[in-house]
Amino acid sequence: RGLGDVYKRQRLTVRDVAKKGGVLVGFHEKASSYVCDMHACPILTQNVSDMIDPLRELISVLDMRQRMPQIEVAVGGDGRTALVFRHLDPVSPEDMEKLLAFGRAHGADIWLQPKGPETAHAVNPEDEKKLGLELTEFGVRIAFKPTDFTQVNHALNETMVGRAVRLLGLEPDHKVADFFCGLGNFTLPLAPCSPRVLRDPKAWSPALVKGQLKTDWLRKQPSVRGIFLRGANRTGKSSGRPWAASTAC
Repeated sequence: RGLGDVYKRQRLTVRDVAKKGGVLVGFHEKASSYVCDMHACPILTQNVSDMIDPLRELISVLDMRQRMPQIEVAVGGDGRTALVFRHLDPVSPEDMEKLLAFGRAHGADIWLQPKGPETAHAVNPEDEKKLGLELTEFGVRIAFKPTDFTQVNHALNETMVGRAVRLLGLEPDHKVADFFCGLGNFTLPLAPCSPRVLRDPKAWSPALVKGQLKTDWLRKQPSVRGIFLRGANRTGKSSGRPWAASTAC
């Protein structure tokens, strides 16, 4: 496994296929809607790869096994793992206990997603903010939900961000605008390098709220004198917007 070999964000398809001997958990076959009969996967983190067979066994005994189309997998920088079970029917108390027992046995936080990504939630509320993406060069930790957009390979992401910041060669008098900043993968490392940073998440995105929370972290950094958070419609006109003026940020 090299730097680019391990993916910490993946979506596993679930199928209950009698002709294949039961439940399948994994990826689609090439150019096909069929799911591979897989028992391990070298591009996943080792702990998630080791869960594939146990997941197959777990789902095979769930009442909702035919109403669970996918499992979202996310692994944090410290190895913490979350499994988001997409379910089309309400989860029975018996199924819930089996899911939680699986989480305890395999060191995974159990999340449920009854509808769209915005409905994903940890069964144990204290697990909601446990996942984090580390950028050790800058002393930054970015908290995220397993359904949030993050780079799938954290090691490559850290290398990419570090190189990008160094190539920018920011000076104290520079102003930075980070458009479509999402969770702040570049904004947070850039902030200590430049006294004024403008970050522009999509106005309708939950990332906007999360960005406001992260400004509290930025204000605690002695080298950061100001950060501005703006939301805008990417399909609309930018003329007249405060962030469009060179003196506004």
